Amino acid sequence: MNNIYAQRAELGEAHGRLKEHQDTLLDVYDPKNARLNALLAELVGLEQELESLDREFETLQQRG
Repeated sequence: MNNIYAQRAELGEAHGRLKEHQDTLLDVYDPKNARLNALLAELVGLEQELESLDREFETLQQRG
């Protein structure tokens, strides 16, 4: 079983990969392309979820 530090490290790695994908998408961004807009919105939503999970892990880490 992974401990909370390992799980937070995995979240950090996932966040880094997500940022790389966002950067790649922004490099080819076209505001008229609905598919790219939808992908970017999905990546932003995933980023927010990762940040929320990290805050939850931080709270758990501080408690125990």
